[in-house]
Amino acid sequence: MNTIEEKALITFQKNMIYFSKNHINTYKKLYLFNEAIENSSYIEKYSLEYMNESYFDILEISTNRYMYNRNSNTHAIETANSVNYNKSDSAIQGFYIDTLSEDAVHKFNTEVDLNTRLFAGADIIYHYNMICSNKKKMSKIYKFIFDGVGLGLHIIQIQKKIAALQLYVIENNIELFRLSLFVTNYEELSKTTQLFFSIMETDAEFKTSSTKFIENLSTHNHYIKYTTLNTNDYINIKRFQSSMVTQNYLIHPYSKMLKGYIKGPEYLIDNYPFLNFSIVSSTDSPISNKPVLVIGSGPSLGYNLEWLKKNQNKFFLISAMSSLTILDSLDIIPDLTIHIDPNPKSLKILKNLDMSKFLNKTNFLFSSLVTQNVINMIPKNQLFFTETSVKYTVKHKILSAPSIGETSYAVALLLGAQEIYLLGLDLALDPDTKATHPKEHIYSRNVTDTDNSENSFILKDTIIDVKGNFLETVQTTSIYKISILAFNNISKNLLSTQKVYNLNNGAHLEGSKALKVKDINTDSLIKINNDKYQILHEYLTSISNKGMGKEDIINLNNQLNEALRLKNIIHKYTLSTTPKDFNTYLKKFYYLYQELLNFNENSKYDINKVFNAYLQYISGYIFDILNTKGVKNISQEIKYLDDILLKGIVRILNIYIKAMDVYTKWV
Repeated sequence: MNTIEEKALITFQKNMIYFSKNHINTYKKLYLFNEAIENSSYIEKYSLEYMNESYFDILEISTNRYMYNRNSNTHAIETANSVNYNKSDSAIQGFYIDTLSEDAVHKFNTEVDLNTRLFAGADIIYHYNMICSNKKKMSKIYKFIFDGVGLGLHIIQIQKKIAALQLYVIENNIELFRLSLFVTNYEELSKTTQLFFSIMETDAEFKTSSTKFIENLSTHNHYIKYTTLNTNDYINIKRFQSSMVTQNYLIHPYSKMLKGYIKGPEYLIDNYPFLNFSIVSSTDSPISNKPVLVIGSGPSLGYNLEWLKKNQNKFFLISAMSSLTILDSLDIIPDLTIHIDPNPKSLKILKNLDMSKFLNKTNFLFSSLVTQNVINMIPKNQLFFTETSVKYTVKHKILSAPSIGETSYAVALLLGAQEIYLLGLDLALDPDTKATHPKEHIYSRNVTDTDNSENSFILKDTIIDVKGNFLETVQTTSIYKISILAFNNISKNLLSTQKVYNLNNGAHLEGSKALKVKDINTDSLIKINNDKYQILHEYLTSISNKGMGKEDIINLNNQLNEALRLKNIIHKYTLSTTPKDFNTYLKKFYYLYQELLNFNENSKYDINKVFNAYLQYISGYIFDILNTKGVKNISQEIKYLDDILLKGIVRILNIYIKAMDVYTKWV
């Protein structure tokens, strides 16, 4: 064995030891793949070749073609030379762009509007807009993504140039990645940076690994640089962008969470009935032995209205309130109408609708976050509540889903339904028109892909291909992708022996079976009694509780005490000296971060969760300012940013404490 072969084998062995200790999932895949090669159950498609006694290349055996077909060391150096610090070049944007005027900032600072994520961040975002843009350069690259490994030599060269704190390595072909282990010493590389790997991963695995990379050092997610070996293929970059947009702090903005936490106890204290799904029994539930049709507002609803009108009495109907206008045009009244939107402007969905038709004929189930102007439309004896995202009833199950479709599906399961049909839960765009909803829906619009290019990926309505229900693939958006993941998670946690049929020409939904309405044997379905609304109403009443119990009151007091503790922490923080250099300020910031999230108690209190979302959201702006090349007087910037950050934190605390103090006195 010659020297170069010995060196390659030693490098491979060191890498395998490194992966066995630090990246066990990747190691298991490599171990099994090695076994498959050794026992000839896998025939290698590539071979590692040492060319001209100076560099390695990869030969594709079937075509006799080389991957690099040139000096791979030179390729690595040239790739590293092409990496720059521009925010607009080969960068993924990890935030939503908000442009504010001085008047808008003043409005946000003087009014309490928790329907916008700008509530406690307007000052920082306005200042950010004055200083930063994607036309400027970063002083340092903190996080970098490698899409495609090859031999891995370019990873070494790029890291030598940028000295990033974190690298995320993506390779869909495990055979190619295995060959890189003979050439690139990942163990040595790990001494200079923190490594994350995505090797031959399923969508679920990729979601996990990419989320770990995103959540770690999340303060530097504003711009994440990347390089790809295949310049015509950006599938993995779009997959990563999808993971980025599905982060909790973007799905559930801190302002929405704060609004939920300070509003959550209101209807409990007002003695509205709250459903206790924990005591539901499938043997007692009136919908357990009947087919249940869950109706959303996706495009497929519009294509199946005649079928729905004809067969409405053969199902228990559970509908999103956003579908009522369409159902009303067909004289269809659902047995249960669900609404979770906390925005007071959500009343727009009932525009031109005569609600009197539905009163005393349908049960309403609302999230505890729904605003009073919507509540006032419904008679108290027809209205039930459930907690979504926030929890003040200690013994109740909580519903947590980003949109109404998944929530309605979860309610059907929690109420004991054994046979569920889904209509209007496309969670995808209309394959023909790219519409989000039926044309009759108030929010219907056609989505076109954004101007994302190979140079920059931004968080907007980027169109993503996903597995279809009837079609092989359908197109969806990043926002709908969030709902698909949520639906699949609900199926994973709540589905056992129930049968779920997906009637939509939209996304494939795990746990459901594709079924076209024309293939449903509706003649075999028996018409349900006309009093099914009343039957369901009596059952919902029987599984409801009013008011707060002793444990709930203790929990409420504990929540308030944690907020008061944090206010004391902030007071002490303001008395300390603000550091003048970036690295020292970073340490001070992370101390504050740790306290606000209460790591000692695993962030168990509601206010900790609010600050987790707030700091992930707002810190990106702060650290992008401090990491922008050419920013003058860094010490002055640190002082100003620290001051307005504390102003936002105190504002959040004051609003929360005031509300909790009132509730604890009421109960």
